[in-house]
Amino acid sequence: LRVVPLFETVKDLRGAGSVIRKLLSIDWYREHIIQNHNGHQE
Repeated sequence: LRVVPLFETVKDLRGAGSVIRKLLSIDWYREHIIQNHNGHQE
């Protein structure tokens, strides 16, 4: 199963860029996305 961030409100959506940047700054998470999901976070 893919784990994906859930943005349910307008406030969440406004902060989505920051959340994704933080996630992708984690080495093991970024490498997992690159190796297993063709470099795309859903």
